[in-house]
Amino acid sequence: MPPSTRSRSSASPRTTQAMEQRITRSRSRTLIQSPASPPKRQKTMPMPTATEDLAESSSSSSVLSDDAALSGDSSSDTPPSDRERSRGTRTSPRGLASTAVASPSKHGSPSTRAPRLKARLSASEKEMSEIEAQLEQSDSGVGLEDIHMAQRAIWSRISETHTPSKLVDLEDQSRKLHDFLEKTIRYGESNSILLVGDRGSGKSMTLRKALEAFRDNADSSSKSFMEIHLNGLIHTEDKIALKDIVRQMNLEQQIYDRKIGSFAECLSTVLTALRPQSKSSSIPVVIIIEEFDLFASRNQKQSLLYNLFDIVQNSAGSVAVVGVTCRVDAIEMLEKRVKSRFSHQQIRFYSPIKYEGFVSIMQNCLTLRQEDIHSAEYLDSFNSYVQALFSNTQFTRLLKSVFEFTRNPRLLNLICMTPVLHLSKATPYLSHGDFIESVRAQLADQPKQLMKGLSTLDLCLLVAISKLVYREVTKFNFEMVYDEFKAYIYRNRSQAGASKLLFRKPVALKSFENLQSIELIKPTQSLGQCPKEFRLMALALDPSQIEDAVDELGDSVLKHWVNAG
Repeated sequence: MPPSTRSRSSASPRTTQAMEQRITRSRSRTLIQSPASPPKRQKTMPMPTATEDLAESSSSSSVLSDDAALSGDSSSDTPPSDRERSRGTRTSPRGLASTAVASPSKHGSPSTRAPRLKARLSASEKEMSEIEAQLEQSDSGVGLEDIHMAQRAIWSRISETHTPSKLVDLEDQSRKLHDFLEKTIRYGESNSILLVGDRGSGKSMTLRKALEAFRDNADSSSKSFMEIHLNGLIHTEDKIALKDIVRQMNLEQQIYDRKIGSFAECLSTVLTALRPQSKSSSIPVVIIIEEFDLFASRNQKQSLLYNLFDIVQNSAGSVAVVGVTCRVDAIEMLEKRVKSRFSHQQIRFYSPIKYEGFVSIMQNCLTLRQEDIHSAEYLDSFNSYVQALFSNTQFTRLLKSVFEFTRNPRLLNLICMTPVLHLSKATPYLSHGDFIESVRAQLADQPKQLMKGLSTLDLCLLVAISKLVYREVTKFNFEMVYDEFKAYIYRNRSQAGASKLLFRKPVALKSFENLQSIELIKPTQSLGQCPKEFRLMALALDPSQIEDAVDELGDSVLKHWVNAG
């Protein structure tokens, strides 16, 4: 063993302990004499929770105890170990550390700060709940449930899912239709009738009102009746219509058991069910055919209409066929054999002729009834507000403009949808401004709205088409339009910006097809084998609408072309 090693190992433990105490004193003196180093910046962290606040308070108390230990007496009973010196941690004397943790800080001990924080959070939640309760009990004083009930009641009327309480200017038609149905339902007579009128004139609503009256006012002496509903827009073929008749008459099991697959066999089964042995054992059947003209024009044989009218003429039971159409010439569309079996009874319906009847339809839809909501106070205030709204001069002028535009009551229902949807806690009553916005949206010039999204080339072709129309060229093709467009550009090529509007023919053809796809122009002949450049088209707009759109959206060259005449 070398002598140096022997000398180190031969040193007494007392000498080694003295040397370590000197090193500790020198380090503590340098820490006291040197200025305090600035604390390191900590990264911003989110708002601490109650448990994080507890950990932070305990760590701050330990740091305070360490600082107190360093600034106090340099002598210590137990010096720091080698592991602690390698980590760079500062240990405090045992007595000082215990007193620092035990002494409360100026914010209170962690055991008291956590309940305070929880109490503060619960108090803030309580305040938020109180604020929400105050918002619910706002100055309107109307419950949210009553507002929703009012919305549902009015919406059911303007969407025509429920019949109105009163039919305006339809008393005569309602009485005739009631008498016709009464003969079938109560007295067992078979007959047919046709309801004719414009769309929105009240044909279907009057029929539904009459059927509801028989269902609601049925007594023990009157028979129950069956309804079969057909629609030309849904039942595009006789097979589809017959299949739906089987479903509504609950004959699916009978058809399945007999393994009936053909149209003739299925039709005979339905006719047998509609032809009972005697009137006493029969149930009245009311067959309602919406869009009656489509059944007559779609099928040349008209086999379904023929068999239904034949049942009415020759059946021992009670069957009523009610057709609903908007075409006046619907009877002339029937074949001779079908027409001979029709009773030729008609009830004519007309749109409201007077302004008062037009307005009363809308007022009846917006007026609440007692069964609509629970709050009688809100019912009275809402109805009084509706009456005040209809007596307003500006609102009356607005409705007159709608009446002059169209007399279709369904447009009034569309106008009422936006104000009804905007009913809320803040606005529990119908707003006059919502009606103005809804009228502007419904009466907006739709072609003009379409032209707002057109490109410059699309507008150029439309202007060229309008020039052809002014020269009484009502039918045109792409070649004619492109030649007109190119001729103007060549004549005015010296004008600033005119040459940039001339596009190649394939690009202009794509733009021409775009005008056809959005139906601003429409074909006047079948496509056939004719090339698309030579297919004849017609303008679906008025030339004045094109001029207005160009004045609003077009550039200076297009405006000059429009005003050039």
